[in-house]
Amino acid sequence: MKVELNSDAVDAIFRSIFIEDYKMLKSDIQNLKDIPELAPYQKEDLKANKKYLDAMETLMTYYIGYNWESEVNINKEKKKKKAKKKSKKELPEEL
Repeated sequence: MKVELNSDAVDAIFRSIFIEDYKMLKSDIQNLKDIPELAPYQKEDLKANKKYLDAMETLMTYYIGYNWESEVNINKEKKKKKAKKKSKKELPEEL
């Protein structure tokens, strides 16, 4: 089976991958920072992840545009709204 994608679909895929990878790097960095005493390999991981994060930000600016930070925040807001809607549905109607 052959699947053909137009440039808009490919752009959307790349955008989504970059945003998810960026969030993962940010999370990994924060998790390492939260550890009181890092092992030597964790220190190396933290240093490397910070370097990769800088590189990722450059790539996101190139591929997504200078407004990439607002897109990352928009995705966070969408998830918050979905979580709020879900929690409201779970409340009993008496409340």
